[in-house]
Parts: sequence; C-alpha cells; structure tokens
Amino acid sequence: MPATNLIRVAFIVSTFEQGGMERCISRLCNRLDRKRYSPTVISFSSIGSADHWITTEGVERVGLGFGGGNNPKLIIRLAKELRDRKIDVAHSHNWGSLLETSIATRLSKTNHVHSERGTVLNHLGAPEWKVRLRAHLATAALRRTNQVLTVANHTADVLRRYCPRVSNRIKVIGNGVDPILSNDGADLRERFGVKPDEILVGSVSRLVDVKNLHCLIDAMNKATRQSPKLKLAIVGEGPNRTALESAVQEYRLSEKVIFAGMQERPDAWFDAFDVFVNCSISEGISQALLESLSKGIPSVVTDVGDHGMIVRSPVPSGIVVPSRDHEMMAEGLVRLASDEDERVQLGKAALEKYNQQFTIEAMVENHSRVYRSVVNGKLTPC
Repeated sequence: MPATNLIRVAFIVSTFEQGGMERCISRLCNRLDRKRYSPTVISFSSIGSADHWITTEGVERVGLGFGGGNNPKLIIRLAKELRDRKIDVAHSHNWGSLLETSIATRLSKTNHVHSERGTVLNHLGAPEWKVRLRAHLATAALRRTNQVLTVANHTADVLRRYCPRVSNRIKVIGNGVDPILSNDGADLRERFGVKPDEILVGSVSRLVDVKNLHCLIDAMNKATRQSPKLKLAIVGEGPNRTALESAVQEYRLSEKVIFAGMQERPDAWFDAFDVFVNCSISEGISQALLESLSKGIPSVVTDVGDHGMIVRSPVPSGIVVPSRDHEMMAEGLVRLASDEDERVQLGKAALEKYNQQFTIEAMVENHSRVYRSVVNGKLTPC
C-alpha cells in the first residue's frame, strides 16, 4: 500500500469521446472514495466530448496529443506520465490501449489492470490473420497484467477463446449505473412532437456500424405499417448519421423517426421512452440497457453479449431477438406497442433487476477491491 494510503489510479484510453466505455470510467472517477483513491484519465489523443461526464473535483485529465497507437514516442510519454504522477494502478481499456500500456507500465514499474468491454481485440470486420496476430500480442501483454477484467460473461468467454493462456487471470465485473431520476420526459416528447398516445421507442448509442441502427430503421419501416402509433427517437451522434437519415427518407419515415443528436443529458430521454431498443451486433453489456432497467422500461434487444441472459432471467423484462434480424425486431416492437399491460409488467421486472444486480455502488466496490488487491501484492503478474 502506498505510504499515504491513497491509491492513484490512471484510466488509460485511446480517446475520450462519448461512449459506453467512457461513461463507465466517468462513473468510477466520480464515485471512487477520495479518501482512498486519486483518479486520473489519460487519453492517447485528447480529452474529448466525454469530459463533462466527470462531475467531481480532483480528477486529473491528460491528453497526450497523439493521433493513434503504435508510436514509440507515445509509449515513452505514457511511461513518463505514470512515473511523474506516481500512479499505483494503470487501468487500460480495450485493444486500443492495451499494448502501449503494457509496455509503459513495465518501463515505469506500474501495476497494470486491463478491461475488455465488448468487441474483444476489435475483432469485428478484421481479417482472420489480423485477429490471430492481435490474440498473440494480447496474450503476451495480458500475461504481464495484475488482473484482466471483462464486463460480461460472454465477453470473458470470447477472450478465453482468443487468449486461452490468460483464462485464469480473467474476472467479470458487470457494469453499474446510477438510477435515472429525470422527469423531463413529457417536455422532451412535446418538444419533438411526440403525441401522448404515441409509443416512443428509444435508442441511445453512437451511430456506428457495431450498433447496427440500419436494422432498427428497417424494423421501424415494417412495424409502423402494423402499428402506426410507433415512433422512434435515436439519441446520439456518429459517422453513420447521414446514411441513416437517407434510409429514413427512402422509407418515407421522416415523421416517424427523430434524430436527437448528441445530448448533454442523454439520460433525460429514458423518461420519455415507452420502449428501449438495442440492436447491436456486438456488446458486452450495454450501458443504455442498464439505464433503461433503472427507469423501469421494457426493452427489445438483440441476443448479443449478456443481453439475452439479462432480459430473459430470472423473469422477462423485455423481448430478445436474433442479431441482424429486422423482421423479428419489428415483431417485438409491434407486440409491445399493442399491449400496455405487458409493457407495465415487463417494466416492473426491469426495475427489480436493476436494484438487485446493476447499481453503481456494486460496480465501484468491485473495482475498488481489485485495485486494493493489486496494490497490496495479492494480484501479481505471471
């Protein structure tokens, strides 16, 4: 344990833009006990749009100003930051920061914890030779970590498949979220022209390929023919927005789809939703899904990551559909749109699941135990 009994934790990321990973890091920074922990965020590039999610004082943010990884100067600079700031635990996240942090922690003699949060080794769309190469490099790096964390059992299984030699170092710590307390839903619905009798389906995510929002647009095209009162709000921004808007125009759904864009308080939208939807092709556990649970909202989700397990058990809180299947997703939306009693029942189950499994307090305490164990020498590299 450090002489001051204060554990200095640095969260290492390739970029700090708004996304599920950054939201989780921000929550940890905000909620770690300041009498025991001093958090810092170090981004390889710059401190971007997620910065405002850190709402407590005393959290240092450092942008190293590098455009990408695989740069020896970046590794040297990161090692210097870790030494100068006397960091006790460097906590890297995802493939984008693993290798650089692994080398930098060896140079600076800093403890290293790594988290994989969904798309393991960034394997989606990558050729098989590249995935195998990344798996080989990741195994070498992860064997030198003090602990490997994943947010979901499915993510842990995928990582074990790619990197079997580190299976005994993997620990699952599920995400946790603060309860959604906003009561701004009625104002948002009125501002965006959602009528009281319309069923508002909501998505909160980055507009990128892995979120597969094209599937959701296809599903809405089919579902609104059977349930004209359905309406969709897409909250978030990203490179796919133009293509998604074009699809909406092609289907003549402009009056049925709201592009809310980047929101300073995306959580407020959960109070406006009647149904939450996640149509990703790869996830660990969606932060937005957990937020919908905390607000007691029924959901339609694709069967990726731990989503199926969460939504189906111990009692259903929504509908699970196959990934990339817009017809099944449309059926799920139509079913919930037509049955208010079922929406209420599923919503009650959602809230109960949140209270039992996904509170922010549990997530923070589980991470705190890992950091303490690392610093106390109970978790050591191979």
